[in-house]
Amino acid sequence: MSDYGKYGMPPKKKGHGAKGYWIVGEGYYMPDQSDPMPEPAYDDKDPGKPMPMRFCRMFNKKAMAPAEPEGLQALGFAMNELADTKHEADIPAGMTYLGQFIDHDISLTPSDGTGLIENPSVNPGRLPNERTASLDLDSLYGKGPGREDFYQGDGKKFVIGPNTDLPSLPTGLKNDLPRKPDSKEARIGDHRNDENLAVAQTHLHFLKFHNKVVENEGPATFDDARKIVRQHYQSIVLHDFTPRLVDPAIYDDVMANGRTWWMPEGAYGKGKLCMPVEFSVAAYRLGHSMVRNQYEWNRIFTTGGRRGISTLAQLFQFSGLSGDLAGAPTLPVNWVVDWTRFHDFTDVENVDNHPVSNKARPIDTLLAMGLGDLPEFQGMDDILRNLAVRNLLRGAQLMLPTGQEIAALIGATPLTPTEVAGGPHGKVVKDNGFDTATPLWYYILKEAEVKHHGQHLGEVGSTIVVETFHGLVEGSEHSILKEANWKPTLKSADPNKFTMADMLAYVGELNPLGDSLTS
Repeated sequence: MSDYGKYGMPPKKKGHGAKGYWIVGEGYYMPDQSDPMPEPAYDDKDPGKPMPMRFCRMFNKKAMAPAEPEGLQALGFAMNELADTKHEADIPAGMTYLGQFIDHDISLTPSDGTGLIENPSVNPGRLPNERTASLDLDSLYGKGPGREDFYQGDGKKFVIGPNTDLPSLPTGLKNDLPRKPDSKEARIGDHRNDENLAVAQTHLHFLKFHNKVVENEGPATFDDARKIVRQHYQSIVLHDFTPRLVDPAIYDDVMANGRTWWMPEGAYGKGKLCMPVEFSVAAYRLGHSMVRNQYEWNRIFTTGGRRGISTLAQLFQFSGLSGDLAGAPTLPVNWVVDWTRFHDFTDVENVDNHPVSNKARPIDTLLAMGLGDLPEFQGMDDILRNLAVRNLLRGAQLMLPTGQEIAALIGATPLTPTEVAGGPHGKVVKDNGFDTATPLWYYILKEAEVKHHGQHLGEVGSTIVVETFHGLVEGSEHSILKEANWKPTLKSADPNKFTMADMLAYVGELNPLGDSLTS
């Protein structure tokens, strides 16, 4: 019996169009875009009290005339692939979901709209960020031992969840997030990291990474262990993840000479980080383009296997937030990931890349089919279920400048109208004037597509991403950029940096199911 037969997927329901609506987890959007008030440095109700972590603008510039929602909707619906493709970038597919994990560590707006302005536009300065906007893994550690239920009794290590056993497969494995037995809800620092199985397994291995540091390095206190994990995580983000996504020349320049455009200490006072919306709402949503429709998941869910290759829909189903774990109390053992298929272990000692591995989709203006009908929003309006539409509307809601405006600001060579309108979206792009005034998110994807064949970001996207991550690392507690001559203290292939492959090899549970196809 196929997994679809045994573990039925939720029914799909049709919605209806709307011109003004609340976007779940995003805010309220309507066509009438009024000019927002100046971004405040302090809380309106208590001028003497500094505001909590907020969003801000990197370039201190907002759109003069945001696009009408009908045009944005038309463009968003056009961005989904009509058929599965084999296009790929030279980026390991695991980086897609590491990127999602990083996003959840640095950015969170209240899902119930608390703190959002129910007006036609949202002022970034009034939009609270429930994360610290620094690379300190608060999404992993939560409030810390004694204040969370996902720590072991020793107060130093995390609880790891067991898998649900199945016939003819290894038994007693512990490769799931810890879960509440009544609801299957993950007991973790950020519930969003159980949204799909790929990000859930990523979060799980960061839990295991911390536990291994406690076991192997002998830190005197929990805080000592957390510092080791945080600093090596910062190296993963800055020295492994970021350079895979951006223009090498821009990366090298920022690393050597520092930032030019984003000076977070100037937003709300020295030492108070903020999250630039040009990054969080546009440039960093490049990861949505990298998602594949299918993955070579492990020896069971692979091309030629009895179950066949895993689908994106199944990755949502086998999670606790968007799915129901297919009716099992915990993750079934046959869905434990094989990391050698998802990350690059080329330089890691005694680890080989699996010959059947996954690469990310190119960074371009087409999104995987499944992202046009998000499983967690079944039963809602078509607009709300389509990720591309949501992204474009969110950019307009926050009055992001166009790609051409940012290119002019930073002195980048802008895309020509012909370049922007090239490809399958040409008509909707021209009909709405997007060839000369392009929504920032679309522009950044098109820049990567046109200039670099989807292998990495172009000038505008690279500048925003590199400067933001550099600033976040610099502003983090235990920053590796502020610690003179920081180098990894844990085993790494390169003595000057620590990578995601290094981390997974350090944990040592790369492929718990093995490679022998017996089921």
